[in-house]
Amino acid sequence: MLPITLDALDLNWLDTALRSRSPAVRLRAIRDRKIILGTATKILVHVEYERPPGVDEPPERLCIKGGFDEALRPMTARAYQSEAHFYAHVARDLGIPLPRCWYAAASPAQGQGVVILDDLNAVGARFTDPLQPWSADTVAAALETQARWHGRTWGATQERYPWYPIGTWVRDVADTLLSESEWQHFLVDPEAPKLPEALQDRERMRRALFAMWRLDDADDQRCLAHSDAHMGNTFVLPDGRVGFLDWQALAIAPSMDDVSNIIGGSMTIASRRANERSLLQHYLDVLAVSGGPRLTFDDAWLKYRRYHMHGILWPPTPAAMQLPEKTRVMSERHIAAIIDHEVLQLLEG
Repeated sequence: MLPITLDALDLNWLDTALRSRSPAVRLRAIRDRKIILGTATKILVHVEYERPPGVDEPPERLCIKGGFDEALRPMTARAYQSEAHFYAHVARDLGIPLPRCWYAAASPAQGQGVVILDDLNAVGARFTDPLQPWSADTVAAALETQARWHGRTWGATQERYPWYPIGTWVRDVADTLLSESEWQHFLVDPEAPKLPEALQDRERMRRALFAMWRLDDADDQRCLAHSDAHMGNTFVLPDGRVGFLDWQALAIAPSMDDVSNIIGGSMTIASRRANERSLLQHYLDVLAVSGGPRLTFDDAWLKYRRYHMHGILWPPTPAAMQLPEKTRVMSERHIAAIIDHEVLQLLEG
């Protein structure tokens, strides 16, 4: 049984969990813990061990992550289990920057998944802020990471990855964010991002998204896609490598959704316009040497343009999901990309 409350994350449970991978180490004390609430709850702990001579793992600073909010768990159980399956079965084969995992387990019966990871603060990682746009070099580093895991999982099937669905989870979110009540509330909210008139028609936005997903379903070039690969779910290591976090929405899907998300939302609008072609080519070059195919630029560019449509879901995102100031700046970037690339015309043609 997995713990489902914060009180259950006691010394005995943590000791048992850690010893499943590191049996020679015993936990002596939990000296400190910090709780970070969100869709998943993160608990940063500082612990003491009894270790045999020469053993220095696990580290003293750890991050425990799972569904410990009773109200949220019934709605987001799949997310917790998805991330646990990622660290238990997939992460070690990807060759990308990730926190080390010391425990990962999922329980469908409980609607729970729990992972114990390195606390990235302890290794000097920098967590990125959408209010501080990236340089083109940092975006290139993020695309290298994407290309490596996309390449290693190219040709993904449910037989190979039985824990993940075909098609992005964003479809479920869109049903809520583009419902008539939510959309009307968003349009009159003075604090919400403002849409140009051409993007205010809810039904037109829904038709465009569904047109994109029909093309998505017909695309046989699939890999494991993060499906929520925006810069707020990343970290930058001291050596400049970029890693991705929150592997809760993994899907078997086309890769270009991840690529459009990180290019469209991570830079200033001017920098994206000046650099996006060279950045896309850089991604394609790394993909080709990482196990993926050598895709043509023109085919990739068409899909890259198309997947900017997912950016229309940023403006109606409620404050309970993202801080309003971050939603506004991400909306501005993604709206500009939708207009620049004539995405509506592309999907309606």
